[in-house]
Amino acid sequence: EASFPEWGVISAGIGLAGAFYAVAAGLPQDDPKTVLAYSSVSQMGILTVGMGMGLMRAEDWPACLAALSIYSLHHGLTKGALFLGVGVAEARGGIGSRRLTAAGLLWLSLGMAGAPLTGGFVAKASLKSAVSLSPGAWPAALGWLLPLTAAGTAALMGRFLFLLWTRARGAEGSGPGARLLFPWAGLVACAGIVPWLWPQDAFFDPARSLSPSRLAGASWPVLAGGLLAWAQFRFSARRRVPSPPPIPPGDLLEVLSLLAGRLTKGFDRIRKAYFPPREKDLISRKAIFEKQISGIPGALQRVEVSLSRWSAALTLFLLLGGILFTWMLLQTYRGG
Repeated sequence: EASFPEWGVISAGIGLAGAFYAVAAGLPQDDPKTVLAYSSVSQMGILTVGMGMGLMRAEDWPACLAALSIYSLHHGLTKGALFLGVGVAEARGGIGSRRLTAAGLLWLSLGMAGAPLTGGFVAKASLKSAVSLSPGAWPAALGWLLPLTAAGTAALMGRFLFLLWTRARGAEGSGPGARLLFPWAGLVACAGIVPWLWPQDAFFDPARSLSPSRLAGASWPVLAGGLLAWAQFRFSARRRVPSPPPIPPGDLLEVLSLLAGRLTKGFDRIRKAYFPPREKDLISRKAIFEKQISGIPGALQRVEVSLSRWSAALTLFLLLGGILFTWMLLQTYRGG
């Protein structure tokens, strides 16, 4: 098997950037499902980090693949239950169903953050065990970067619970009933139990992860993230209305427009500081540069509009085609 250390470093860097960016972009949001979506982006970043560690050395790939499988399984079960739980919480039921819903959502949120004894604890411990085999300084760096991402996830989950609690208090609707509540409770149970029962390999033993040091290491990110969420809750409660998000949900065009404006202002400052204002050539270059930069958001907007017209089948077909093409390139590279 071949190793791809360069691609591993690129994947790990992109994954870490995405994990932290999603936390920063998700905390100001005022819709619980949007917060969950940004949490998924952050978790995909962590999975990308694990994939990057596996690409660095071929002998580490089996351990990383096993950890990524458990992590993906837990995330799929938990995030599905959280999204479904939004509808369950917003439906006004009896006191028993409301308590069961609150307990289930709290348990799922703790699992997303990797709190001890939850399914997320197994997933994160498995990933930490796998990345500890990585070469160079990566094990030491990820030893404190991954807990920071867990703290960010805990803060996002705290924000999610606060927003959902605020919305559920004013919701008007009928109780979810057994047709929705009990299947959801079963999904919550699967999210917490299945990772512990999932077949393990020689690279990770859940029983060894229950040592006091590892339990303490998994607890402090949850406490730190909870403290951050509480501070944001107090700030929002004093203002009574959560502050509007600086970036529309999922919209990167606003970020690109902001960067384009900053680049233009920076260029103007350099011109004023180092060149006299009568330099017509420089001014004309500045005008050309501003015109080129200002056209980027519009071009991306047109691409986004055109992509939104594609059918789901066409998008899936192109995605599968890209995966097959990448696989063929890798096979050709290995054969050469």
